[in-house]
Amino acid sequence: PLFDIRIGSTYSDRGGIMVRPIRVLQHPLYNRNTIDYDFALVELDDYDMSDLSIEMQYAKLPKQNDIADGTILTASGWGNTKNPDADKTQLRAVNLPKVNEDVCKVAYPLLTERMLCAGFAEGGKDSCQGDSGGPLAHNGTLVGVVSWGSGCALPDYPGVYARVFQILPWIAKTTGLEL
Repeated sequence: PLFDIRIGSTYSDRGGIMVRPIRVLQHPLYNRNTIDYDFALVELDDYDMSDLSIEMQYAKLPKQNDIADGTILTASGWGNTKNPDADKTQLRAVNLPKVNEDVCKVAYPLLTERMLCAGFAEGGKDSCQGDSGGPLAHNGTLVGVVSWGSGCALPDYPGVYARVFQILPWIAKTTGLEL
């Protein structure tokens, strides 16, 4: 890969440590037309945690698939924002309610079981371009990955996230980890 990953900082351009990816593994069933199975794993080169000036916590993986409609989930990233004065190097986060699958299918008929939606019916808050691949979390658990949507923060068009629970067997098989 021709990029490095910064860990241990909420800034995209400073702090933390830079780690080189060894390889990126795209899910073998990824479909670019439907954006189904929108997952990749990044294997990182070894790094020394003692080089970090902060104590990092890793997100947990989900133990169950069901997230109640209306549950508040947190998306974060360095993507586009409506505020032109926002510092684009500072990590931002937004709290969004999980949207019922049937409601979401009205906006996105091709929604699959590997996708979940989050956002407000009235719009106004969302993940956006530049946030793709970022986390959608609930209480420290990674439940989704920012994937796609129609525009950003539009009424009746929530953001679509790749549902992590659905690909846990692939993560276990690919990494050799017991999940």
